[in-house]
Amino acid sequence: MVHDSVRYTKLDGNNREETHHEGSDEEHDDEEAEEVTVYLRQPSDGLNGKAVKKDTWVRVTVALVLLGIVLGCMLLERHGWWSDPEGLQNEHNKDAKTLEEHHHHHAGEEDDDHKDGDDHHNSDGHSHGHSSLYHHGVVLTSSANCSRVGKELLQEGGNVVDAAIASLLCLGVIHPHTAGVGGVFSAILYNHTTGSFKTVRSIAQHSPLATYGVPSILQGIKALHSQHGRSDWSRLFKEAIVLAEDGFFIDDVLGRALETHGNEILQSKLCSVFCDTSGRVKSAGVPVANRNLSELLRAASLNESHFPETLAMKLAEDLSAREGPTFLAALQRSHGEINDSLITQGEKYTVLSASSPFAGPMLSDILERVREQSLSFQSDAGDFNRAAASFSSLLNLIQGPNNTALAEKNLDLMELFALNTRSSHIGVLDRQGNFIILTASLNDTWGSGRFLPSSGVILSSFTSDISDLPYFSFPLVLKINNDGDDEEDNEEDSEVVVIATTGGFSALLNAAILLQRIDFGMASADAIHSPLLHLQQGSSTAMAICLSSISNSSDIYRLLSETDGDLQHVEECLDCSLSMVLRLHAEHVGAYGAPAISTHADGY
Repeated sequence: MVHDSVRYTKLDGNNREETHHEGSDEEHDDEEAEEVTVYLRQPSDGLNGKAVKKDTWVRVTVALVLLGIVLGCMLLERHGWWSDPEGLQNEHNKDAKTLEEHHHHHAGEEDDDHKDGDDHHNSDGHSHGHSSLYHHGVVLTSSANCSRVGKELLQEGGNVVDAAIASLLCLGVIHPHTAGVGGVFSAILYNHTTGSFKTVRSIAQHSPLATYGVPSILQGIKALHSQHGRSDWSRLFKEAIVLAEDGFFIDDVLGRALETHGNEILQSKLCSVFCDTSGRVKSAGVPVANRNLSELLRAASLNESHFPETLAMKLAEDLSAREGPTFLAALQRSHGEINDSLITQGEKYTVLSASSPFAGPMLSDILERVREQSLSFQSDAGDFNRAAASFSSLLNLIQGPNNTALAEKNLDLMELFALNTRSSHIGVLDRQGNFIILTASLNDTWGSGRFLPSSGVILSSFTSDISDLPYFSFPLVLKINNDGDDEEDNEEDSEVVVIATTGGFSALLNAAILLQRIDFGMASADAIHSPLLHLQQGSSTAMAICLSSISNSSDIYRLLSETDGDLQHVEECLDCSLSMVLRLHAEHVGAYGAPAISTHADGY
């Protein structure tokens, strides 16, 4: 294992940031890949300048010699002077062709966008061959099961709202630590026919006596479905009820949450569901069921008009006589709310924020400054130094004293780290260009930890009024505007590109990075899987910046290893932000998410 050192200099100051990164084996597509996380931190002790300079010259010389050898071999092979006795190149081309022709409905492979000139065919006669692309609609969630559930609603004639609600109810069962019905949700909905953007929020009334939040997800989806849904209300609950009653196998996402919070689970009523008969916390691959939750969901599915009252009475069974009346009153005041989205219009994009007026204008300001400074995040091997400098400059835009968005809210960077909530996310896009981005949260992982056995519900830790706080866990969406060039054909004119970022404070920065990459022609899949920033608190006065999505087989990894600075290996980026790109182009819809290990796309 090599430990070198990497340094980046901020453009507007003399401070040096060290870079650290990590490699951990992950499975991406059909290959083994190692994800590397890079930390840009405050400087430590100085380095011996002469020694570093000498070492650098030696490495440059060796690199040039090796480059000459490689170029010589390439010339020999090109002119036929170097044979291919093993037939490796032909075998590689054969394998590539086989993979390219593989049916595109095998979700989970992350390929580039459909390119002109590709010659791929399937049974319907249309030419394509990319597994992440579909003809009619696509659903992206953190669970393969729940993405499938949403896809099936679309196949049955439901719309993007129906698919998102069914996926959310599924996540409430499979990922109860972040998306349970005891939490809240927020969404942005776009109707392509009317051109309207709507913000949907579940409003949870604050209960002053409680040390936990009031559930509002079911009330919120009722309001959303009544105005914009198409499928029957009871149909939305079908798969979630079956999964909760019959059980499901714990996936890696829930497995990590159980392992990390094992001690808290053992000391709470959560153990009644998530511990085995010997009293140990269950792990990934083990079946688990929540039959009381299935009964609650079934009751809600059969009683669309009056289920909030039924829900309140059921949840109150596990509360004390002192807590009950206040909780019941607050729950019955909780509701869903649908408003026009907060829109900030740019020349080539529209910024949509689902809750706070803080995030939209701040992102718009960042985007304008990125363009003014001609920052480039195209982190290919030949220009990674420039990309690294751009990452540092982007951070300076946020940290600078002239950041008016922070000043207007009287917030500093360190306060914003407390707003990094743990959430589950859903993205749905259909071939007409309608889309919805939805985020559900219990605030912290496992919320308040308060489990109500009679209903199988985990209550959130949203204990104060969250409506006025700039929570970045709520969706922040960029819709790239179509230029509408008359020379383009109808398929080009129908293009829709949606960038959605959720999670911590880094959501703002990643939205700017993704737009800049796609704006300059990078394919959606490449843009979302290129390095993104994850901000987290490094100390009481400094922050650490984790740079993710770098493969250990990439040229970027090699460049980092050959430059100056210590390389610190960490398990993963702690910030839980998620970025996704939804794209409708040339009669195909596609969805890509990062980190890839936490996203599953499915469509038809």
